Amino acid sequence: MDVVIVGGGPWSPDINFPIHHTARLLARSHRVLYLYRDSHTSLLGHLAGRLPGFHSRIELLRHVAAPRRIEQVDEGLWVMPLSGVSALLPLSYPPIARVANMHLVIRQVRRALRTLHFRDPLLWFYWWFFPEIADAIPHRLAVYDIYDDHSEYDYIRLNRRRQEYTLAQERALLRAVDVVFAVSRSLVRSKSAGAPVHYLPNGVDTRLADTARSAALPSEFAHIPRPIAGYLGSFDSRMSWPLVEDMAQARPDWSFVFVGGGTTAPRAVHPNLYLLGNRPYQEALRYVNGFDLALIPFVRDALTEAICPAKLFDYLALGKPVLSTPLPAVDDIVGDSDMVYRGESLDDFLLLADRALHESADLPERRRELARALTWERRSERAMEIIEEAMRA
Repeated sequence: MDVVIVGGGPWSPDINFPIHHTARLLARSHRVLYLYRDSHTSLLGHLAGRLPGFHSRIELLRHVAAPRRIEQVDEGLWVMPLSGVSALLPLSYPPIARVANMHLVIRQVRRALRTLHFRDPLLWFYWWFFPEIADAIPHRLAVYDIYDDHSEYDYIRLNRRRQEYTLAQERALLRAVDVVFAVSRSLVRSKSAGAPVHYLPNGVDTRLADTARSAALPSEFAHIPRPIAGYLGSFDSRMSWPLVEDMAQARPDWSFVFVGGGTTAPRAVHPNLYLLGNRPYQEALRYVNGFDLALIPFVRDALTEAICPAKLFDYLALGKPVLSTPLPAVDDIVGDSDMVYRGESLDDFLLLADRALHESADLPERRRELARALTWERRSERAMEIIEEAMRA
């Protein structure tokens, strides 16, 4: 069976992007084409200095007009960027840009399918902006794999019209597909207006985690005092920096190590707060292996109510004590067990952090055992079982 994944995010082996794991696993037994947004299609971005690779507007226009290049990245797996007809506007918003770009995007997809000789593929949507693809491309079945409440992203939520537009596009996609997967039970409840929604949480590559456990710690750890409370992932609106900074001030003898980057940052400099920047995913797991305590210090809002943090699975696979603010998806995964410590206030976090350093000796292996039941392989197998059942119906 041929599979077309409308993936959204760029293809990179250095990013722990859930749909990348799915694409690689599907490619073991199917031919897979992964489509993603071309980050070099907005002249506005070019003028703002965000596209240094283009030295003139003419060069950018030529890039937009050029046929999209299909690249084979693995056996049975190809990737291709999608770009828009309008070099003046982003690919999918505002509405005038999306409408202008939609027909070209569909034409690019059709051309790619002809080039690769794909026929009646399984459409797997991970990106919601162009539901028209489901109507325009003949297919055996269409799936929507929901990983977030996209309408609650800051850049969408803070613009009421854009939020309404995003919700309308997602509703159109939900009507167009045959099967829906959601990574949290909150998303299952909120997206159950059309096709059946199946709960499929994120997963983990336990082999990568095992490799990280046996590898030497990164050199930075030789100069960072213990105990180390650490975090892996994006720094965005979900992060409760006030909680992190208050904790760093209350525990000056602890080190707080943050691996990642993003759009937010601490309000002040703290001598025991280390911001180490982004690392390739496999390397980043070596940093997590050096943590004495792994953190998920998220705020509580509509976005985090629906989130299923991929970092949770990495932490579990490495056997680390996890300290998190209360998140429904964490409860979905570990129930009320002590594999994850949950607290909301600074006092909660301080008390639970101390407790985590003296936890039962059997907990690390219990966490790893749970992670072995939550691999990407198992998620993909279950997804294909659901898809095959839907095809037979």
